Amino acid sequence: MRTSRAAVLAVLVSGVVLAGCSSGGSTASLGLAASEPAMAEAEVEAPALDGAAAEAAPEGAAVAAQTRTVPSEVNGCQIKPGTYCKDGNLSGADLSGVDLSGADLRGVNVTGVNLSGANLTGAEVSWIKGAGANFTGANFTNAKFSRTGMSTPNFSNANLAGVDMSWSNLDGANFSGANLTGASLYRTSLRKADLTNQNLMSTDLRHTNMSGANLVGASLLGAQMFGSDLTGANVSGVDLTGADVRATLTDADLSGANLTKADLSYTKMANAKLSKAILVNAIMPYANLNSADLSGADLSGAKMIRNDMRNANLSGANLTNVYMGGVNLEGANLRGADLTGANLERAPMSGATWTDGRVCAPGSRETCK
Repeated sequence: MRTSRAAVLAVLVSGVVLAGCSSGGSTASLGLAASEPAMAEAEVEAPALDGAAAEAAPEGAAVAAQTRTVPSEVNGCQIKPGTYCKDGNLSGADLSGVDLSGADLRGVNVTGVNLSGANLTGAEVSWIKGAGANFTGANFTNAKFSRTGMSTPNFSNANLAGVDMSWSNLDGANFSGANLTGASLYRTSLRKADLTNQNLMSTDLRHTNMSGANLVGASLLGAQMFGSDLTGANVSGVDLTGADVRATLTDADLSGANLTKADLSYTKMANAKLSKAILVNAIMPYANLNSADLSGADLSGAKMIRNDMRNANLSGANLTNVYMGGVNLEGANLRGADLTGANLERAPMSGATWTDGRVCAPGSRETCK
């Protein structure tokens, strides 16, 4: 009986394999030795697979492709808990998810660094500087963060509760989703910062520059805002109940904001938008509301003394039981406003539009003539 060439070849090949196994596994050893350098290279370089190759690749290869080697040091700065890296340079480094708890990072350059998800609890990060740093989801519990100088840093979803960030420059910062409860932002510059939906209850915002910042949906219950600058800021719908808002709010948007019992003494609010704002029992002596829009606002029970409300829009406003002694209402629009029980003693109102649509004659005071 004749044997086919294919069968002979199969027998020869299997014989080679068996011979390799019987000689101490030399063939298998050679195969592993050849594959190990490729695997190490894949772990370091993590090449991307595309198309059919990606679909055909085993699960382990996909995991290896996602492997990222965290540097043990960057420019001489060791990346580990408690490290001492004062005045170091971490610019451009990918340190996402690293543990730098208790580290001394004072004065470090963080330009373009990625510290997203990093553990910075108890770290000393005062005086750090740079632009475009990414701190998304980082944990700064008990960290010391004062006097930093960073532009456009990203703190979205970061934990900054109770952190002292005073005297810092954080212009253009993104705090969306971050926890700033009880933090100190005393004399910090937050121009054009994103503070939407922030819980800023009892936060120290005294003398803070938030001009042009977005605070839509933020809670500022009991916040200290004395001397802060919110020129052009968007504070619409914000809850400022009982807050100390003796600040600059020129051109700010406070439409629909809740300022019940807020202290607005001497506050600068010229041209501010306060339509449908709630100012019930607010303390507002000497506030500048020149040309402000208070249409439909509720100012019932508010206390105002010699305020500048020239050319202000108070149409449809609730002014019941308001004390407006000496308040300048010249040129103001009071059409449809409710002045039941209001006290307007010594209030000049020449050229004002009265509740019934009449224009008050020159020299009108306390009552529209």
